[in-house]
Parts: sequence; structure tokens; C-alpha cells
Amino acid sequence: MRRHPVIIACEVLAPVLFIVLLVLLKSTTTTVTMHSGWCDTSASSGNAAVGTTYNLFQPTGQTIEWVSADLPKFALHELSMIGLLFKLGLQSFDDAIRPDELSVADWATCLTGVIANGPVHTDTDSLYRVPSECADKVSPYKIAIAPDNAFTRSYFIAAM
Repeated sequence: MRRHPVIIACEVLAPVLFIVLLVLLKSTTTTVTMHSGWCDTSASSGNAAVGTTYNLFQPTGQTIEWVSADLPKFALHELSMIGLLFKLGLQSFDDAIRPDELSVADWATCLTGVIANGPVHTDTDSLYRVPSECADKVSPYKIAIAPDNAFTRSYFIAAM
């Protein structure tokens, strides 16, 4: 049984016309400029409380074997909180400065302390500090709760 030529034409032309319509609508929009801090890679100047202005999806150069995409550095996707905390510790150790200057024992202590224990402070008086063997070489990653208010903190704690 043959199909009607009008039906075949509609099956082909309708998606093509829709795509052309989307392209035309997209060409009428103006280019949106992003606010500084969301799209550039320059460090913040002046106030240290402002933080860096790195793009959340800045590529790391790391990939997953079966995924053909470069993994972002600051936006992480994990299925569990344990996996996320492990990933943060591993990434802070991978981004270490001059790890080749560590002895084998210090390297093992630093690796275990940063990845397994998940320290979040560089202050030597803190209970949750980076091990002293790698204090000047590792900067720990932290989980950001935004916006930082009572509701989001209680929601985050309940989700944990």
C-alpha cells in the first residue's frame, strides 16, 4: 500500500520548516553579554570576600572513557554525597601545586588526608585542616550553598 504524497511531504517539510523558523527567530535576537564574574577567567580584584570569577563550566582536561565531553572544573554531578565528597578531595589533590616536592611518606599522608578525610580548611588551628605535609600544596574544594541563608542551610542539612 502506497502512502499519499501529501502525507510524505508533511512528514518531511514540517520538521524542516520548524527548524528554519527557529533559525530565523534566533537570528533576530541580540547577543547577550554576561555579567563579569560569570563568564571570564580573571581573578577578582580588591575585596578578597568576592572570590574568583572563574566560569563554573571551565574545562578540566579530564574526561570519562564513555563520555565524549570535557568535564567541568567547578560544576560537579555525582549520584551520592559520598561520591561528591570523594570527588572534591580527589580533585583538590589532582590540582596540587608542586606535588613532586613531597617525599613518598608525605605524599601518601597527603593523599590519604585530603581524599579520605576531606579537609576543608587551610588554617592550622582548625580541626578540619589540610595535613601539614601538604599545607602549602593543596587547596581544598568546598560545597557552596547558594544563597547562604537559613532556609537553604536547613534544606541542605535535611537532604544530607
